[in-house]
Amino acid sequence: MSFKLELLPPDATLPHLLLYEGYLLTIKHSSVSFRGRTANISPDFLKKTLESLDDGLVDSLKVNFTGNDMKPIKSLITSLIGGVPGGKLGSLRYVLKALKDGASKIVVNRDIRIFPLKTKDGILYDLKDKKSGVSLQLLKVDRYTGIGSLESGSFSKQVTTYYSPEAALLVLLGVASAYSTTFRSGDKVYYYLVTFTPGQVAEIISSGKKEMVERYLAVKDEVKEVVAQVMARYPSNELLIMELMLNLKLSESLIKNDIEKADFLLIKLASEGQTYKIYEQIPLTVIKEPPFYRISDKPEKLRSTLWKIVNPEESRLIWSVASIGRPNQKPEANNALRALLYLYRFVVLGDPQGLLEFTRELNSCYRVCEASNGKGCESYLYYLRLL
Repeated sequence: MSFKLELLPPDATLPHLLLYEGYLLTIKHSSVSFRGRTANISPDFLKKTLESLDDGLVDSLKVNFTGNDMKPIKSLITSLIGGVPGGKLGSLRYVLKALKDGASKIVVNRDIRIFPLKTKDGILYDLKDKKSGVSLQLLKVDRYTGIGSLESGSFSKQVTTYYSPEAALLVLLGVASAYSTTFRSGDKVYYYLVTFTPGQVAEIISSGKKEMVERYLAVKDEVKEVVAQVMARYPSNELLIMELMLNLKLSESLIKNDIEKADFLLIKLASEGQTYKIYEQIPLTVIKEPPFYRISDKPEKLRSTLWKIVNPEESRLIWSVASIGRPNQKPEANNALRALLYLYRFVVLGDPQGLLEFTRELNSCYRVCEASNGKGCESYLYYLRLL
């Protein structure tokens, strides 16, 4: 027996982006046949997806719910598996672990249609009324002011959204698929998520091929790794460093997965009191052959060389840039930043002059470092020899 899963068209609002991330994850992990926004689902498709989640992934999901979410979270778990287990439920990892443990009880015996239905009670997704719905703060990040027509009178009104338990679970699975890392700065907590752009989602699902979904998800996993790696070590100038890393590292993955280009959104989500706010939503594009490939005789060899120079695990250059504004700022930090800016011009924009200026700034980094009797200055000479 099979049922239908139908989704609204993809757009750039966070709940809908996460909904599609969950959709792609279920395609990967369950026997779902699909074409575009419609899939044929088996009663156990959510069960199979939950059971297929890697325990290490679940344990890494350090996304905390707000205090206001505790009651709807318990309602969600009860609706899906019949009761709330003992233990903590304040974080996504605990909730997904509880649902994974009770996944055998999750059976879908109806069609799921996830479209917004405006009623006097709010906006309903896969629901006839709000009584059986779930309304989490994470689903309210994009405030629905002006969602309706002039006649509906909702232009100046904020409308609450309610999701069916199955639709809400798809969103939570989407968070699990998109989550990269958590970063703390003072009393602020930021969550970094990586999703596909709406256009990229449309391209992937229009293929109707599970193998294509798997290939794109594999590339996205590598993007998430780079984001986590950069944020863990280099939160200063992180976007500059991140885009360089992606263009130099992901080329190999795109070649392996036979993908010319992939478009993502990097979302910086902040927990503030009893709600969440989107601080940044930045487009990231990775291509199989970055612009500098067109002006290099041996582009792959050059890419490998440049990666050795900027590999965040061991790069003196990146360490120097990351020290800017800190008490232990490296003497050559400003030169190192200029070097990265020139390298960005070469790698991302395809400007050949950028590589020449990059080598000049590496030489300046060495001279400034040596003049201050710094340690590790010979790294810059090593980089110049590589080039």
